[in-house]
Amino acid sequence: MLWFDFENGGVLEADSKRPSGHAILTSKAALSLLQSFREDPKATIRAKDEEFEEALTILGQFLHFHLERPPRAWNALRKYSQPLNRQ
Repeated sequence: MLWFDFENGGVLEADSKRPSGHAILTSKAALSLLQSFREDPKATIRAKDEEFEEALTILGQFLHFHLERPPRAWNALRKYSQPLNRQ
């Protein structure tokens, strides 16, 4: 099992301690399914139900975490884009 750390963006090494932020303990199979999906979308059809559900849970929680927090870069983009705006 591996920790998927939503806040710091990714998978932690095996046997890592639980991160302090929002994280989920997940299987290597579910992470592998997520990684292979880009190259082979039909991989989800061949996946076991448990792996598929776990992968969907990771995606759902990842989206929830990031949609409820504005990206830190937005303030920087606003600041530096003002001089570029032509009116």
